[in-house]
Amino acid sequence: MKKEYTFNDLRQLYKSSVRKLTALQQFPEEQLLLKPDPSSWSVHEIIEHILLFNKIYHKMIQSTLQKDNHPLSASKSFSARFFIRPFISFVEPPYKIKIKTISPMRPAGENHNQTYQLLDELISFNTELIQLIEELTIQNLDLNRIKGRNKVFKFKMTLTEFFLMLAAHQDRHIWQAEQTLKKIS
Repeated sequence: MKKEYTFNDLRQLYKSSVRKLTALQQFPEEQLLLKPDPSSWSVHEIIEHILLFNKIYHKMIQSTLQKDNHPLSASKSFSARFFIRPFISFVEPPYKIKIKTISPMRPAGENHNQTYQLLDELISFNTELIQLIEELTIQNLDLNRIKGRNKVFKFKMTLTEFFLMLAAHQDRHIWQAEQTLKKIS
């Protein structure tokens, strides 16, 4: 994991995700619905899971930004705090250890014929995050000093950490989707 991130670095994380998600749209939907084995998720289910997680993190980011008087940045780079970095690194791909998914984050696996719609929604979500980071850049906010409560981990995180955790988790599962497609082809 990189230690310092500029606004542009954060935008690039999400632009990279958009490129990878767009590439997934090139596969036939039938292929995106296949599971490599009964205990694994299909690409459809992986995308569904990413959306569930992203929506929760988006609410936490929006809640954090609704507070008044955000500090301006004296620096042009940001970093996750020392004790948060291992969490973020742990979820980055390629991963070696599977993490058990908590019930609210498990995909329902319904509406199988809407895989492309889910991909479009996820691409739009990433585009919105890129725009939000652009707005924060213009405002020159200090992403390291703006903190909000993480409802999943039950401690406060900086905006930098929210953006990095969301990107790492998303990349983990996009990588998982790519591996799934390799296994079933």
